[in-house]
Amino acid sequence: MKYTENHYTVAQNKCGLRVGDKVLVKRKARSLERGWGNCWLKSMDKFVGNIHKITSIVGSGGICLSGTWGYLFPYFVLEKVEKIKKPRRKSE
Repeated sequence: MKYTENHYTVAQNKCGLRVGDKVLVKRKARSLERGWGNCWLKSMDKFVGNIHKITSIVGSGGICLSGTWGYLFPYFVLEKVEKIKKPRRKSE
């Protein structure tokens, strides 16, 4: 199937990621993969395996993350990180 930027934008809107969410960058992407309207640069590799906060969502360009110097990442390489609830201590 040939993907277009419109396919990408529709899928990104349905993926459930929102500004303020914390996400893990799971892997590298291929430039223009799945209709993503952007290119993966080698300098983005260092963010794979790290957790960042979503600061903005830019249509087919991708998702901007905190601490990544404005790079845009495709939604399909990001995984939302849920807050871990700390166990409550039982009072003695």
